[in-house]
Amino acid sequence: MAKKKTTTIAPGTDDHPRVAHEVYDTTIDSFIAQKVVPYFVYTVTDRAVPSVVDGLKKGQRRLLYSAYESGITPDAKPRKSARVISDATGKYHPHGQTAMYDTLSTLAHTYGRLPLIQGLGSFGMNPGDPAASERYTEARLSEAGMEVVRDMRDEPVTMLRTFDGINREPQYLPSRFPVAPLAGSDGIAAGFSVTIPSHNPIEFLKLTRALLSNPDLTTEEMMEIMPGPDWGVGASVINSKKAIASYYDNGTGKLTARSTFENIDGDVVLKEIAPTGSGLRKTLGQIRDKIRAGEITTLSGAEDHSDMDKGTHVVFTLRRGKKYEDAVAELYSKTSLEDTYSVNMVFTDRDDIPRTWGIREVIAQFLTLRDEVLVARSTAALNAATIKLQRAEAVKAVVLDKDTAVRLITESADRAAADVALSQHFDLDDEQAHYVTSLALYRLTKADVLDAQREVDQLTTEIKRLRALIDSADLRAKELDKELEESINVFVRDGRYDRKTRINHDAKPTSAVASDGDEPRLSAWKLDTDLGLVTDTGDTIKDGEVVWAVFADGRVKLFSGDGLPKRMNPTPIAPDVSDLVACGTLTPGKQRLFLVASHGKALALDTAAIRPQGKAARGVAGMKLPEDTRVIAGFAANPGDVLVTQSIDGWKATACDQVNTKGRGAGGVVVHKLRKGDTAVVSATCSAKPTANGEELKPTAPARATNHGTIELDQ
Repeated sequence: MAKKKTTTIAPGTDDHPRVAHEVYDTTIDSFIAQKVVPYFVYTVTDRAVPSVVDGLKKGQRRLLYSAYESGITPDAKPRKSARVISDATGKYHPHGQTAMYDTLSTLAHTYGRLPLIQGLGSFGMNPGDPAASERYTEARLSEAGMEVVRDMRDEPVTMLRTFDGINREPQYLPSRFPVAPLAGSDGIAAGFSVTIPSHNPIEFLKLTRALLSNPDLTTEEMMEIMPGPDWGVGASVINSKKAIASYYDNGTGKLTARSTFENIDGDVVLKEIAPTGSGLRKTLGQIRDKIRAGEITTLSGAEDHSDMDKGTHVVFTLRRGKKYEDAVAELYSKTSLEDTYSVNMVFTDRDDIPRTWGIREVIAQFLTLRDEVLVARSTAALNAATIKLQRAEAVKAVVLDKDTAVRLITESADRAAADVALSQHFDLDDEQAHYVTSLALYRLTKADVLDAQREVDQLTTEIKRLRALIDSADLRAKELDKELEESINVFVRDGRYDRKTRINHDAKPTSAVASDGDEPRLSAWKLDTDLGLVTDTGDTIKDGEVVWAVFADGRVKLFSGDGLPKRMNPTPIAPDVSDLVACGTLTPGKQRLFLVASHGKALALDTAAIRPQGKAARGVAGMKLPEDTRVIAGFAANPGDVLVTQSIDGWKATACDQVNTKGRGAGGVVVHKLRKGDTAVVSATCSAKPTANGEELKPTAPARATNHGTIELDQ
């Protein structure tokens, strides 16, 4: 524990009175653990990163639940936004009303793909537009927002105490769809940047149904159902299928988003703005500055005529003698109206640990949530039906001998004694007896017996169905499929959820085509294996290949970069390549990645089982190493290749095909036995037919003994 000292600053003056300061002696590690780390955790779990379970950030979840609890449903009268956010911050999320109003505004944006809040008043027509003050706007749950909370009536999720212990709040909302992948989400936390594109709700739920039926759908089959992102602002995505498939599989990728122009009466009119810049107002200001500075030569001015009827409608005036096509190309090349949209689908898991998730993984987590909701909801219904059944059976039994029941009650000293008497005579449990004594028995007739029997039959059938549903995953899958179909119909009936964003696999980004007659840039990468850089020099990375990298601490990384231009700034294959042992290119599934460590073990990895990562990733755990041991070589081996290892006092040729494939994180197998006094393997090479002194080296099994002495391999 840190020691506390108190120091007094004296003497004081009228302007600067005596001040007492408390000084704490502590270490940097203790300060980080007690102060910095909790703040980092807060930015991740409470503010910036949505949960993969329901796709909501904590503030969004609390706002939606507060609105539901307060009865601000789609059929209710909207309330002032100030009241809505006040309820949410006061009861559930004590982090300031300004932040909560920003959350409400984001959920209410009409240009968003999936508004969960129906806002009345000005919440902005385009990205970057500010909302009016909360005292001038009103809000309530939208129809889509109601789909997020409507199952809360059964409380099918874990309920937690709020920060003050007074109220209860759901750990997750039982949403009928994962919010973030549909509505989109972005945020910056300590160590994490979140950029999740929105997708078409109808397409996404159809894809969810397809994966529920067949979890082994290929990425190509998934893209036939949902071809890519779908922003509320429309615009276009101009990328190859491989570029889109990258974030489907890995959760990261780079897309090129392009705004939409129309030629109206000779003017260049912006109709849709891509979600790449800082919003329409700021982008328009930057364009006007460039026109005045002469950086944009095809235009003379810009006027914003956007309104609620026209939507986005910015008119750019052509300079005399300039063409529409040239102006559009210049706007694309010199502004953010066409730019890179970096996808980084970061979510927290159920333990609040953030990581990157692919589309398939996100859908799997959502289906797990819905299955849990279905079980909880069915269990609650089963308990309620069981109680009704018991009561119906009690009524049936008592009515058949109503006179006896009345006599037993009237002869009892009190209610408790009556319950006991009925229990003993009619063989009822305590709850049944208590229910009977609360009835006006004199009003019951023989017709009530028939009604009770019908109810018993119906409840017996329902209880049987519910028990089967709870016990059978297959039955629950069918029920989930019905729910998904219902949710799809909600969006179909609305009529506002047809696809808006166009996916164009044939168009080339303007940045990929040089001006002034230069040759088009090639969509090919090259690898500098000496420096570990992807650049415009070195060996060309062919179609179907990825970059592999092996690090001294046992990490491995596959690095894919389809679609980036040939002429580019040198890009390290990992943020830190100081520990890089070797790198190269390979074809996943056709070659195995070998790691050789200084203690004589080799690990063979199936590259098809390793997920390619983006440039910001450090790699994944490859080989498990003992202390004071390092990976000294790495290579991509083809079938039939031979591994030659050399230590200080021996050498060994090993057939790669005899080294069994292991999973990531394994320790490998011994291929080079170190003799007494031989301390470490110092080099390893791999080739189809290694030779030394003109003679081919004969490979042996991994377990065979090491040869004495050293050799020099032929080049």
